[in-house]
Amino acid sequence: MPFQVTTYNGAEILAIQAPVWVGSVRSMLRTAAREMLKDKPFHLWNDPTDLLLTYDETGEPAAVQDMTPSMKAATALTTVIGYLQDLEADYVDIVAGIDVDFLKEKQAATQRAAEDEFKSGKWDGTTKSTYIQFLDDAAWRSYIKMNPSPGGSSPESTEGETTPPHKAKTRDRVIRMNKANHTVAAVVHEVFHVIEGDGTDELGMYFVEACCEYLTCEALGGIDLRWAKGYGKDAPAPVYQKNLRNIRKAVAQQELTKRDIHLAFFASDKTALEKVFDKVGNN
Repeated sequence: MPFQVTTYNGAEILAIQAPVWVGSVRSMLRTAAREMLKDKPFHLWNDPTDLLLTYDETGEPAAVQDMTPSMKAATALTTVIGYLQDLEADYVDIVAGIDVDFLKEKQAATQRAAEDEFKSGKWDGTTKSTYIQFLDDAAWRSYIKMNPSPGGSSPESTEGETTPPHKAKTRDRVIRMNKANHTVAAVVHEVFHVIEGDGTDELGMYFVEACCEYLTCEALGGIDLRWAKGYGKDAPAPVYQKNLRNIRKAVAQQELTKRDIHLAFFASDKTALEKVFDKVGNN
């Protein structure tokens, strides 16, 4: 089970991709955390509920809080930057074309904002100044009305969007999230859209989402599937399940390599785009 560790206010945050609302899972994770951190206070974050569970040095629960917007933004940016740093060892030519410095600038700003929120206890702070915007219901509905989801999803079910999505430089793209329905993993997904190549959209939305979701799951520790909070009877719900299955099948059968996917998504390499599209399609 993947762990991602971050520090806030002197205590560790373990980011967990697991259904922590299930008591037995929560107990197992708490035991694992105690073994990892050796009697230090820690926080346990999980997706898709985005709750921050705080435990004292004995491993007993001390508090339950929602993650602040800035904490979510910082966690997502840190996740993608870490993925790219790992990627650079094998694909330096691909990573060289990505504006990683831009992501680092935004991560530093959101990290400072997150730490200020954590220390002050003000959990309702805005993140407009830290690049990733979390819009309340009225603002989100107004935004989606002006910028409809490419897939035709309702405002309620759409977690986030990156605009302008294509034919724009990384530094001109802005992430907007549905404050009422999103997860940290959804923010990770949108950060990948910020750094996608400018030619991917020519092959269709679902092709782009298949590649983006594959990278998102890889960056989150190789999870099998990302879950959305969802709403109503559909909560929680798996995300891009069919698209992800198509691309993973091609990789498993050695019809595609990870380099093919990286070249297609990040560099819009024509040969790679055609190869990946041939196996994944746009449906």
